[in-house]
Amino acid sequence: MKSKNPSGTQTAVAKRPPEKLTDQQKECLARLHHLRSMTQETVQTYLTNVEHDLLEIIDLVAGASGRSTLSRATLQELTAILDQLSVRPEKGRRKDLRKIERAIEAMQKLVLK
Repeated sequence: MKSKNPSGTQTAVAKRPPEKLTDQQKECLARLHHLRSMTQETVQTYLTNVEHDLLEIIDLVAGASGRSTLSRATLQELTAILDQLSVRPEKGRRKDLRKIERAIEAMQKLVLK
């Protein structure tokens, strides 16, 4: 059996017939499947929260009437934060998520003063 990893490539997954598994293996597998579903739910919730924070910043930059109420200096600082952000999404690294989160927090501090 093959499964896809987050990068989209396939990896081999060994699968034993269910009747050959011990009770301890079955219990461990059940808990691993539960962890997997909790991980997926947590990642989805995290993504929703990050997108909400970004949309809030986007709305403040665009302004309700299409005109930003932010000063030029603030807009320049936002642009500088974005220019300094260097991530490699194809790697799927947690350190990139931390960089994105820190950038969002810095931008929120600027626009939500």
